[in-house]
Amino acid sequence: PGQLSCPFGVCIDGNGHIAVSDHDNNRIQFFDENGDVKCILDKEANPLFNFQGVHGLALTYDGGLLITDYKRSGKHRLFIFA
Repeated sequence: PGQLSCPFGVCIDGNGHIAVSDHDNNRIQFFDENGDVKCILDKEANPLFNFQGVHGLALTYDGGLLITDYKRSGKHRLFIFA
């Protein structure tokens, strides 16, 4: 946790947490304003977070999270978490 390998996308949520897509580690990490890890989204946390090349991040107006993922097989995916 806290280590990034090929960080790609970044966004900030309504609580000031910084979300970073950690491409090579296939996860999203959330940091607080001090740089401490608050949350990690990956397949170990939940099988739904089975990323295979996470890229972009965006937040919706109501706090949802959009994640783009590029599978090495060439397939692209969009995850939507409300």
